[in-house]
Amino acid sequence: MTEPTPAPPPPPGKSLFSRHYLETHLPRHAEWAEDAGPAFARMAELWERAQRLGATWNENQTETEFLRPALEALGWAFIPQAAATRGGRLSRPDYTLFNDAAARDAAYPLQGDDAAFYGRSLAIAEAKHWGRPLSRQSADGREQWDAGTNPSHQMVSYLVGTRCPWGILTNGQ
Repeated sequence: MTEPTPAPPPPPGKSLFSRHYLETHLPRHAEWAEDAGPAFARMAELWERAQRLGATWNENQTETEFLRPALEALGWAFIPQAAATRGGRLSRPDYTLFNDAAARDAAYPLQGDDAAFYGRSLAIAEAKHWGRPLSRQSADGREQWDAGTNPSHQMVSYLVGTRCPWGILTNGQ
């Protein structure tokens, strides 16, 4: 096995993971040794098609034509629109993501018991129409805190409500 090529330094203030994590810990995961070629090829195919057609897609079409096939290509098993109760209100992240089909299937009967259901998931995902802005500011330049009109705050609300450790918010782009 060859040594992994060190990751280039991230732009200042833009790193999600530390260089140490990327160079030392990440290569220790079994998934790191998997052949990413087929997934990369499928993602490139989806991306090329989306570049041609995405601007015409509504939210459901973005999910159907791009997001769901992308999640599958990346190896996620998912349950769409699983109900989550937060403060007596029903809220639904678009997708609850699981490591594999067995974990997903074990979670299906737990819908309605948020702690048990979302405790089995690895992440949630929320999709918007192709290219939709994912954050909104008011006229005075302040970030708007309104989960109904600001997708980034909607995602925060879902993460707090489901207690999932990770969330993916996408407009396809």
